Amino acid sequence: MNGSTTWRLLDPYARDVFTARSLNADIDVQTLQFDGDYTLLIEGQVGQTNATPYRFTVYPVPNTAPIPIDLEGRPGPDLQVIDALVSATGPLQSGALVTVTWKDTNTGNRDTESSWSDRLIVRNAPNQIIATPPLVPYDLGPLAPGASVTRTATVQLPDGPSAAGILSFSITTDINNEVAEQDELDNTQTVTVASALAPYPDLVASGLTIDPPAAWSPGSTVTVHWRVDNAGTRAPGQTWSETVQVRNLSTSQTVYAQTFAHAAGSDGATLAMVKVRQIRPNSINPASAARRSR
Repeated sequence: MNGSTTWRLLDPYARDVFTARSLNADIDVQTLQFDGDYTLLIEGQVGQTNATPYRFTVYPVPNTAPIPIDLEGRPGPDLQVIDALVSATGPLQSGALVTVTWKDTNTGNRDTESSWSDRLIVRNAPNQIIATPPLVPYDLGPLAPGASVTRTATVQLPDGPSAAGILSFSITTDINNEVAEQDELDNTQTVTVASALAPYPDLVASGLTIDPPAAWSPGSTVTVHWRVDNAGTRAPGQTWSETVQVRNLSTSQTVYAQTFAHAAGSDGATLAMVKVRQIRPNSINPASAARRSR
C-alpha cells in the first residue's frame, strides 16, 4: 500500500478518536465514548492518481468486569514494638541497673519467620549513646498474625552526669531484617524517662604548703602539708590514693613522686603530712610540688 495514504476515525460528533496516521500503522485498543455512528476516513494525497489497495483486520474486545489491584498492601508479616516499659529496682539514676521490657507483635497477615533479633539503644539528652546491651534474640518459632511475645533486656547505666536527665530508650525489632515484612519502617518504639544524678563523693585537695617554703639545699628534708575535703554527697566508701610529685620547672624533670593510700570512710575534712627527702642536688631550683587525690 502507498505510504502516503492515511486513516482516521471520527466519532458521532465528527471529532477525531485517533488522528490521521499512515495505513501502515496499527491502532491499539480504543474505548468508544459515545453511542452512534463512527466514520472511518481513508485519505490520500491530492496529487495521488494510482489506486491504493488496503484491508483491515478487526478484533472484537468484549467488555469484562474490572479486576481490582491492591497496590498498597501485600500479604506478609509485620513486626512492631509495643508496650515498652523502663524500670529499676531502686531509684532510676546514673549508675543504676535498669530493666527494659517490651512486646514484639505481628500486625501483618502471615506468620513470621522463626527467628530474629531486637536491639536496645539508650541515649541522653545531647543524643549521645550511653548504653548498647547485646542484641536480644528470638528463636521460638513463627509468630502468628495478631500474636505477641514479651522481651526483656537489662542495662547498666554509666556513672556520672552523662546518664542523668532525660534518657531515651529505643527498641528496634528485627534489626538485621531477617523477616520479610509488609512495612520495614515501623519496627522501632522509643520511650523517654527522667534519670537523677546519683550521690557521689568529690575529693578536693586544698591548702598546699611547703615547710620550709624556700632556700632548700641538697639533701634537705621538706615537709608538704595539704588538706583533703569531700565536697560530694556520699562518703567515698573505699580506699583511695594520693600522690605527691616534685618537678623541676627548668628541666621538666620529676625529681620525686610517691603515692600514699588513704583509708575509706572519711567523708569530712582530713589533714595529712608527708616528708619529702633526698631531693637531687642538681634539681633543686626552681621546683614545684603538687598533690593529687584519686
